[in-house]
Amino acid sequence: MNDRLDKLNQIKQYLEDQTIPAPGTVGARCEKALSNGTFRPQRGEMTCVGTEEAPLCCGSSRVWMSAGVTDAGVAVENAMWRTIETCQLASAETYDYVRPRAPMETTKPEAVSVPFTCIEGAKKLAAAASAVAAAVYMLA
Repeated sequence: MNDRLDKLNQIKQYLEDQTIPAPGTVGARCEKALSNGTFRPQRGEMTCVGTEEAPLCCGSSRVWMSAGVTDAGVAVENAMWRTIETCQLASAETYDYVRPRAPMETTKPEAVSVPFTCIEGAKKLAAAASAVAAAVYMLA
């Protein structure tokens, strides 16, 4: 019981010392949450606030995870992934992903570097593509 209490105190201290980035700054999450009918606001132009010297963008990283074992008992690597969307510098090519802390884990998990791509331009590309499709449809 004493060992468990010590671990819980260490976890409490770990959580109190943790810093969470302010919305719109480097490292802040920027994905649009699933609405489930609650009509949450869409990701806007000011989702990630930067400066002229250090422009930020909302970008996406694919973090590969292991997903259990096969019938033969062999671990399956890269079987599924988690998509993380964060504010990063527009020039960033990688993102340091830190997995969630496991239950009763008292230390911070190690960061894994994963590729990062800005996604804000995608909505402009989608709008242009749909405009082209509408124009082709009108001509047909």
